[in-house]
Amino acid sequence: LAVDYSVSMRLAGPHEYMEEMDGRREREWLDKRRSQRESSSSAGAFVEVVGISVGKVMDAAQEDAEEVLRLLRYLSFLHHAEIPVDLVPREWRQHLDVLQSQSLVMDAGESRGAVQMHSITQEVVRTHLMGRSREEVIGLAAGELSTLVAGIDHGNPLTLFIGWKCEGHVRRLVENIGTALPETCVDLVCPLVQQVGD
Repeated sequence: LAVDYSVSMRLAGPHEYMEEMDGRREREWLDKRRSQRESSSSAGAFVEVVGISVGKVMDAAQEDAEEVLRLLRYLSFLHHAEIPVDLVPREWRQHLDVLQSQSLVMDAGESRGAVQMHSITQEVVRTHLMGRSREEVIGLAAGELSTLVAGIDHGNPLTLFIGWKCEGHVRRLVENIGTALPETCVDLVCPLVQQVGD
């Protein structure tokens, strides 16, 4: 499917494909594919590929499989381009390698201390693999972001980078929540949006 996308969008190669990670063109392409799928035998191919990758990850993780799946769901609500490892709950960081083994996340470069997750993969996870954990994942993401944002001291310019680091993730979290914000998360998400807005 990635090759299909690269060819249909006339991308030069894999690097250009990865640079296209903002999600806009992919969503347009995916919408076009969805409309074609109804009469096509390749219906849900990308969803199936992600499902197969997740299955392999679950097999590899064995007793940690549930935690790895929770991590994948968590990452699907954040900005795809650069997710700081600091933003991943400490107890889950060890599972990033398992997700990388099936290309569900990619290292953003060792010096950056961040990972990337393709926006289409995120959409598939949010749409098809969330189960009943949406509320938990939103609360966890808002909590982790709130902890980082709490470190901003407006009197200390050296801490202002935290806002820059978190702003895209807060925005993407709010976009992904949409109008269906669980009541239990209101007290976490609303102050977070206000803090980052300041």
